[in-house]
Amino acid sequence: MRAENILVIVVDGLRASALGAYGNTTYATPALDQLAVDSLLFDWCFADAVQLPSLYRLLWQAAEPLPKSLVQRGYTTVLVTDEPAILECDGAADFHEYVQLPAPDATRAGDISQTALACLFAAASEQIERPSAGPRLVWVHSRGMCGPWDAPLAFQEELLAREEGDPSAVDVLDPPELVLDDTSDPDEAFRWSSAYAAQVMALDACVEGVCQSVAATGREKWLVVFSGVRGFPLGEHGRVGGVDGRLYAEQLHVPMLWRFADGRGRLARCGQLVSLADLPPALVGRLDGEFHILEHDAVFAAGPAGQRSIRTADWSLRSEPTTGEEPAGEDSCRQLFVRPDDRWEANDVAALCPEVVEELLAHLNLHPATGNIVG
Repeated sequence: MRAENILVIVVDGLRASALGAYGNTTYATPALDQLAVDSLLFDWCFADAVQLPSLYRLLWQAAEPLPKSLVQRGYTTVLVTDEPAILECDGAADFHEYVQLPAPDATRAGDISQTALACLFAAASEQIERPSAGPRLVWVHSRGMCGPWDAPLAFQEELLAREEGDPSAVDVLDPPELVLDDTSDPDEAFRWSSAYAAQVMALDACVEGVCQSVAATGREKWLVVFSGVRGFPLGEHGRVGGVDGRLYAEQLHVPMLWRFADGRGRLARCGQLVSLADLPPALVGRLDGEFHILEHDAVFAAGPAGQRSIRTADWSLRSEPTTGEEPAGEDSCRQLFVRPDDRWEANDVAALCPEVVEELLAHLNLHPATGNIVG
């Protein structure tokens, strides 16, 4: 019997909270919600880092390098992306072929079909529908919310049009990298959130098209894995966009859905802690006849300047190196939050729970973002 094909869709800048399946009620994501219904959904998946080279080193160059593992199992592998930097990541050269989309023209799309997202997913659909004698891996990396914000302005206007004097739509194509402070207009984050929502709605329509392409392959069986690769700050901690090395949840909490060809996992949710680094071994295990994702007591992340974080079922701790201005005896800035109640990590309780801080720091020191504690 022919092995199942594999479609992996990884979207940069897609936070878990952007999807209806993860609690979003501000705007509709019907295609992504349907994909979630048909999938095993992981409620608490966290990125292990905030920089693409580090993330892809974990995804493609773990203990058993993923592209090579699939080639050894008889798979034809293709990488489809609109992000040039992905081709420089460790493991990209292990794919049989790649499709690199050129940089799009910086213009506002009149409809979804004209967006950069639509161009990428159309290229992905071509690969999915292409005849093949053997099983295939199609890995799609989308710049997503970190690419041009070219969705039709009507999507934003629908969210913003409430009363006279409400903020206008953001007619800017470059994704924002802003720092907000007490003097910032309180409507600023809301405007950018609406612009972000417009991009997610465009993504939703593109995902619907790809799912139709999968269905159009007829009797071929496809395992579909859909995930964010890192989130996108929308003002929760004074930043909109950019790479926030402070490792807050809005940058790290990402969606992860597994839709199995045999319907396994449909309507199921998994509440265990997982990380993106769990994806490759789970895929390889699936090919070897058993799907399993390890359950962790804690997951870790590392930032670009020595920042570290750890999340357990009950706590979230972030630690940053000193700046030279801390009190004597302090070698880092630490914040502690209660999980999962403090979803946006706004209420620091480190001073109230010093014993918890020390316990979690001990775990960090034993596992400096090189792996996860396995329960």
